[in-house]
Amino acid sequence: MTQPAPINEAEALQAVEAARASLALALDTLRIARGQPHDEECRACGGTGKDPLSGLMSASTEEQACDSCTGTGRTKKAFPLIVTNLKMTGSALQPSLFKPQATWVSVRPCDEALKGKTFLGWLLGEIASGLYAQMTADGTLQVSMGYHNPAIFVPELGKVVFGYESWWAAINSPDDLRRISDTDINNVWYVRALRDLESAAASKQQASSPNAVSE
Repeated sequence: MTQPAPINEAEALQAVEAARASLALALDTLRIARGQPHDEECRACGGTGKDPLSGLMSASTEEQACDSCTGTGRTKKAFPLIVTNLKMTGSALQPSLFKPQATWVSVRPCDEALKGKTFLGWLLGEIASGLYAQMTADGTLQVSMGYHNPAIFVPELGKVVFGYESWWAAINSPDDLRRISDTDINNVWYVRALRDLESAAASKQQASSPNAVSE
């Protein structure tokens, strides 16, 4: 069986471009058959043809034409969009922006079903709650993780509660933990946390005592 002759990168790129053009023509033909327009409302200006940033970026109040559609309010549909590479950026979990970063926090979710109950939780850090994507000229689809928000794991609920959907505060002492209201303090997680905090507070007090002997 005869093997196909090898081709170089330039020839491969030409083949890809030819396939892209052929697909674009087929899609254009299908659009015409369906009676669909070749252009669409400009997403940048919302079809007004005016620069949405006019008056914001300069002192001039004179309205400028939208750069994306050159003032027409319409942009040509670009078909097809071919992804040649995928690039992920950003991290799903990053350190909390709140300093010092606390391990224990009290959190009261805004969920009405929980009836204003306050829970003990662990501040995990900042977790991405969304994604956004952008296509570059070379066909690379850049997907970035963003919209980071404090994430708190609540053992009693068995789930993560975000900062934007709750009221929460850091717990730095046993007194802070005791202030958690409407909660079963006999829960094993709370007992363990209380003991840890009491032990840490006692060690700190002992270390700062004027009678403490330094080795």
